[in-house]
Amino acid sequence: MIYVWLDALANYITALGYGSDDPSDQARFAKFWPADMHLIGKEISRFHCVYWPAFLMAAGLPTPRSVRANGWLLFDQGKMSKSRGNIVRAETVQAVLGADALRYFLLREIPFGQDGNFSFDALVQRYNADLANGYGNLVSRVVNMMHKYFGGVVPESPADGGLEEFAVRTIAAFGPEFDALNFSEALRALWNLVAETDGYLTANAPWKKPADRSDEDHAALQARVLATAAEAIRIITALVYPILPDSAAKVWRQLGQGEIADAAKSAFLTELAWGGLKAGTKFGEPAPLFPAQKRTQPNVCKTWKTKTIAPLLKPPASSRAQPGPPPLRKPLRRPRLLTWTITTLSRRAQPGRSTLPSRYLRLMCIRCRPSWQAAASIRRPLPLPLARL
Repeated sequence: MIYVWLDALANYITALGYGSDDPSDQARFAKFWPADMHLIGKEISRFHCVYWPAFLMAAGLPTPRSVRANGWLLFDQGKMSKSRGNIVRAETVQAVLGADALRYFLLREIPFGQDGNFSFDALVQRYNADLANGYGNLVSRVVNMMHKYFGGVVPESPADGGLEEFAVRTIAAFGPEFDALNFSEALRALWNLVAETDGYLTANAPWKKPADRSDEDHAALQARVLATAAEAIRIITALVYPILPDSAAKVWRQLGQGEIADAAKSAFLTELAWGGLKAGTKFGEPAPLFPAQKRTQPNVCKTWKTKTIAPLLKPPASSRAQPGPPPLRKPLRRPRLLTWTITTLSRRAQPGRSTLPSRYLRLMCIRCRPSWQAAASIRRPLPLPLARL
């Protein structure tokens, strides 16, 4: 085992050019080693924290500056396993909610380094609360009102000091937490700014004109509130860019800031400050970011189910449905029970339950022979045999 890990761990340095006579490889190794941080799974911490430093010191090489281990991602309080089949497929969630939503959920819901439980109900709830009804709804309201009242051009107006101070404190708190890999706390602080901006917008209600307010005063209030809220959105979008890159890019264009990837190259995160949204900036066209997901929506993964599950449920053409498994002809010396768990990716809509994948089809080997029949259970009986595996 030690020799296997010696060969595997050496890839960290050989991939950078260690042992090569090529000057370019040697320069690359000198630039990137020692690593600032090793990110590993907690089950292999012994090899990275005991054996790997020993190998490096024996070779006279510097050791990594730090090692951080992440916890396990559990599914319904159980460890995911290929043998058990209880694996959450990221491509399925991406097809329904997008990669940004899954990335945000994992970093916001689970403190880095600890074991976390994944459930589709929690994913949909967090998506709707934080992204669809929180950040996405805030952006939609401000951009649409900016187009409605000012033709999509940021008006000249002083910012509201209260929200500006809150945003400055958020910038100061977000960076250290993010650098320390406390992603959950960093996002919690950032979403406090989302809630503060949304509350500021609701309290001032620029869409509502009281009878005792003049048109000039109301226009001035609209300019001040929308310009302040738009600048807060710019701050939020810049900070959330590493977690929601695709969505942040859309918002950045709606704010008339161009491409956020180009801005990132100029170290705009390290120099982020209030006041970057200038008067006269032309907003882009509003576009939906996070469509709300209904928890009772059926067949959200119909295509995946058809391609993945249907072939398993289709019996061979020559077989006929039977009422049950036939009795064994003779007892086995060593009874065997093999269980396969295959994730189904949609189900019939039920009130109060998520329609994202969370049911399993259990196939049990009941006859030890080449062409065996399978018994199944999934809330209602299925015809047998199911398939030849």
